[in-house]
Amino acid sequence: MSRVSASQINLSYSVFSKVLKPYFSYVLQEKLANENTCKSAISKLDALLGDHTYSPDLDSFLKSSGLTPEEIEILNKFSRECILDAANKLVIKYLNESVFGGLYGFRNTLRDLAIEHKDLSQGAPFKDVASLGYRFALYYSSLKELLERVHTSRRYVELVNLNSSLDSYLDYPVDLQDFLSPYLELFHTMPFSSNQVHWFSGMVMDIVNFGKEVISDFQAMEKVGQVSLDSSLVSDSLASFDKAQTLLSGDFSLELGSYKDMVVAIENAFGALEKSLLNMKLNKDAIVASASPDRKDERALQISEVFLRVFDSERKREVIGESFFEYPELDNIILRLAGWLNNAYRGETEAVLLVGFTEGAIVLLGRIIPLLNFPLTLLTLKFSLYGEGFEADMSQVTELDFDASKYNGRRVVIFDDLMEKGITIKEFVKQMYQKVKVKDHKVCTLFTKPIPDRVGIESDFVGAWLPYTWVVGYGFDLDLKHRNVDAVGSINPKFLKS
Repeated sequence: MSRVSASQINLSYSVFSKVLKPYFSYVLQEKLANENTCKSAISKLDALLGDHTYSPDLDSFLKSSGLTPEEIEILNKFSRECILDAANKLVIKYLNESVFGGLYGFRNTLRDLAIEHKDLSQGAPFKDVASLGYRFALYYSSLKELLERVHTSRRYVELVNLNSSLDSYLDYPVDLQDFLSPYLELFHTMPFSSNQVHWFSGMVMDIVNFGKEVISDFQAMEKVGQVSLDSSLVSDSLASFDKAQTLLSGDFSLELGSYKDMVVAIENAFGALEKSLLNMKLNKDAIVASASPDRKDERALQISEVFLRVFDSERKREVIGESFFEYPELDNIILRLAGWLNNAYRGETEAVLLVGFTEGAIVLLGRIIPLLNFPLTLLTLKFSLYGEGFEADMSQVTELDFDASKYNGRRVVIFDDLMEKGITIKEFVKQMYQKVKVKDHKVCTLFTKPIPDRVGIESDFVGAWLPYTWVVGYGFDLDLKHRNVDAVGSINPKFLKS
């Protein structure tokens, strides 16, 4: 699940297909056009979802899509401006995932450099006496906080709404936006002010300023002979940071062309900065000579204590091989899920029964329940067809007890961490309908995987997709451990049993 470079992300057949497919599904649900015509269009769009051929605009895509004039006519029920805006927002989401998700790799580089140079004492050109590793630890902490803030503010630019104007809802009604939001994995409809968009741009500007500050510090070290930097890489990084600053300054907008230019500039800037830090040549004698020997042992002890706290979460993360989603990204996924559930159950007067499978769904439930606005009751139960292996085992099936007083006449939402083959949830649903009389049920999972032979069960609410590999962290375990890791990723091979 390697991240695609921002420079390779564009409006494409895949993007337009992903956007148009739910429009036809909406028409089908509302019975606004011929059923067979809608299904034919959906089938054609499905075939294009993996095609990343560049398409500059909607009309160009429609001419090449294979859709018939009758199928295209259905789209005339909707504003072309709104369709294109949804496509642009989807590309913006992909760009954000690429550049800001990619910065976690730079954060890890700062961590590694901090640990490597932890005991390399340093004073001038800085006011305080510490160590070079301590300086990298400061950068690590700063970037970690900045990434948390920028991911939080992403929810104001990855919205399905066209803008905050009330008139925009006349051509782009709320119920249509609510329908599109889960399909596109964009945040659900909520009015927002331009100040919140500027808050996002301000957070991004802080990240740019952070990068320039790191360069400034090392240029100061270079002047006093402590380090030698690749001048070409430094120049490239500064030029890209300056370009990003220019695009973020003044009247910042979500116009796709300039937005992509800004994101690519940030990606290039940090890429060059990372290379320059990894290839720098240190004059360790000059660095050590800059530090006062006074209280050297005490400083070393305090640096060790600070490192224990700054990198406290890193020990538990050693189980992660490749990180797919970091904690702030997971937080956004759950916020989107909560919005979709609130839209689905808004107006309910009877409590909706939430059923969570332990232990996997506990983290998801703990985070999402306070975000739900409808009346609810909660029931957790231990039910899994996974033993010690990685495959579901039908010999693990047991008869479940259902308390009719808790289920009968209720709407039920089943929560689990992952929809894989769906065998566990499918078995639970089968027994539930055999033993109690629920009004209806839906399934909400934090993740799903692309399993071609999954039959008869799908999640109604899906947070995000995972590749077909065993994952760990944020509720997912390996031998009942590692559920508390603040990310979801593949398993580091050294943690796997032979």
